[in-house]
Amino acid sequence: MTGGRRGQWGRRTVAVAWIALVCWAGVVSNAQGAETETLRANYSSPSGLMAPLWLAQDKGLFVRYGLAVDLKYIASGTATQALLSGSLDIVNPGGEILEARLNGEKVVY
Repeated sequence: MTGGRRGQWGRRTVAVAWIALVCWAGVVSNAQGAETETLRANYSSPSGLMAPLWLAQDKGLFVRYGLAVDLKYIASGTATQALLSGSLDIVNPGGEILEARLNGEKVVY
């Protein structure tokens, strides 16, 4: 494998993990009651890497599984700040999330 190919698999893995986490949150919210809370989330770049999120939103997959997702474009540095302030529930983070954890914030990567 070349370096570019290895990086491509890493980005796909992150995208798949993010989708799985969002879907898992939907299952948990359905199990807790009929009322659905809106999950505030971001996508961090207008690129093909975020296509699974857009497709899930456009095709109604989140709603089908009982999850209301408010998906907005917010750059990763700003998204981490929004997560820490409580304006977002889940983020597609960059390195800023690691710095936040090292500074004592209660975040999970």
